[in-house]
Amino acid sequence: MSAHLSSVTEVFHHAGHEVRVHMVNPDAGALAKMLDPPQPDPPGRETVRFVNMANIANTLTVPPGSESEPCVVFGVWCPAGFVVEGLDYAVDFSIRSTSDRTHDIAITGLNVRCRDVLGGVQREKLAHIPTGKLLAAALNAASMTFIHYPANYNGPRLTLGPDGRIVEAPPGYDTIHTGDDGGAFPVPRGAGLTVPSDFTWEVAGVPPLVGALRLAEVARIVRETPPGISTEKLVATRFVCSTRHARRLIEQSRQEGHEPTNDRTRKGTK
Repeated sequence: MSAHLSSVTEVFHHAGHEVRVHMVNPDAGALAKMLDPPQPDPPGRETVRFVNMANIANTLTVPPGSESEPCVVFGVWCPAGFVVEGLDYAVDFSIRSTSDRTHDIAITGLNVRCRDVLGGVQREKLAHIPTGKLLAAALNAASMTFIHYPANYNGPRLTLGPDGRIVEAPPGYDTIHTGDDGGAFPVPRGAGLTVPSDFTWEVAGVPPLVGALRLAEVARIVRETPPGISTEKLVATRFVCSTRHARRLIEQSRQEGHEPTNDRTRKGTK
């Protein structure tokens, strides 16, 4: 399985239940074929196969002023299909990028089944299926961090360091060459970033969801923050939130089993 696929599942809580949203189409095998680069050629001869961006919806625009330098962008695998566990009924749904909406990723198919449920689908329970949370969870699960290489780039392969900054990839790959249109290549999730807190609103118009991937990222920040630097401020900066909300995210991360090893979070050191 591709190293990029550490998770294609998002978890959140709703009405006292744990709800799990799994991406099943494209599945892990299909994603691996799209994401895994070929083995590198001898030094000086490597050619990288960039991801076909037709499979990615809403890759965020390259920031102004960064057209000539590598930069981080985010995208969503789309169209994509998901199955849901933890609701009153068996649910599966799909998302797709449309062209007639301001926020153009939407749920385009929703199936509800009630096998062995007395009375069938009840209108009251059907009305409480949290479609907004399902869409936000799907976007989190299907999101990917990319490094965009500018046109005519000729240099080392890049990745993201623990602080989210672009750094050179470990030895083993030589150089990357792009054409006149540039190219984007995904960063392994273990080394990358989850999408910003406002990403779901940007691409689909739904509020952000504090789910499993986000809490794992919070724990990573806490573990890897050097002494003397505020973990709360780093989390707040990463997710564009207040330090009070960042403190709550750190506590939620611990409650979900992402136990930080940084003792300063227990002592309340800022």
